[in-house]
Amino acid sequence: MTTTAGQLVLSWRPFFGLKSGRTAPVQDPEKFRLPPDERLRVLIVDDDRHVAAMIARFLKSIESDVETSVVHSGEAALEIAAEIAPHVVLVDLMMPSMSGFEVCEAIREDDKTSDSFIIAMTGFYDDYNVDRALSSGANRCLSKPFDNEALLELIDLSD
Repeated sequence: MTTTAGQLVLSWRPFFGLKSGRTAPVQDPEKFRLPPDERLRVLIVDDDRHVAAMIARFLKSIESDVETSVVHSGEAALEIAAEIAPHVVLVDLMMPSMSGFEVCEAIREDDKTSDSFIIAMTGFYDDYNVDRALSSGANRCLSKPFDNEALLELIDLSD
């Protein structure tokens, strides 16, 4: 985690030779809107524990009232999602055992979680993975590492 001109910037190792700092545009300007009088619940799903923890710390640093849950597998994501009914799910697409694509599909199929706003994250950002994420149920797809402001805008935490 680094600070640039007073702004927190998430950074982590590139995946399989992708250049660090590569960003991609958000797919659609529409974003999540928190229902009135509710505390934002965010579920972070990433098999890289360091990345998941950094995202949770970043969100807490922006909005102390955000409720974050962090899990490291697709199976754990579905279990926790059914318990907490997250408003927003940030899910890594490339995970062992159960992929982020499968997580998106399962979240959409469960009545308790079908309305969750899903943001897929991937270090393999290309047309194929973006299209597959969106058709699996993700609302948006971000390239890892992503621009912090893009994430904040999508989940309605930007100024």
